[in-house]
Amino acid sequence: MSVKTMAPLSDPDGLALDISRLELDRDSADMVFIVGREEARVSGHAAVFNVRCSKFVEVVSNHTEENPQPGSITVRLSFLNNDAFLMFVHFVYSGQAETAHVSLPELLAISGLFGVPS
Repeated sequence: MSVKTMAPLSDPDGLALDISRLELDRDSADMVFIVGREEARVSGHAAVFNVRCSKFVEVVSNHTEENPQPGSITVRLSFLNNDAFLMFVHFVYSGQAETAHVSLPELLAISGLFGVPS
């Protein structure tokens, strides 16, 4: 694991920034979402989704498939729009959403599925 510059522990804005960096950290990800007809692979961290999404456990239990890698979860969500899901994941990690390039109804549907207040 590489050493990364992190904010002081007493900096709440730094904490949010550090957590948002996890969105791009595939090395520590312990799950993958298979999304859309294109079957895009989107990495994630179960702990982050579990604390940010009230229905995460329900989604995982209903859509998990067998994974040959121990300690890793594969969640198939082929019925979701890939672009909207990527924006949702960004929102989960950062608390920010840029909705100009995605369908707002699709984003709201994904938020409802995962139990994230719109």
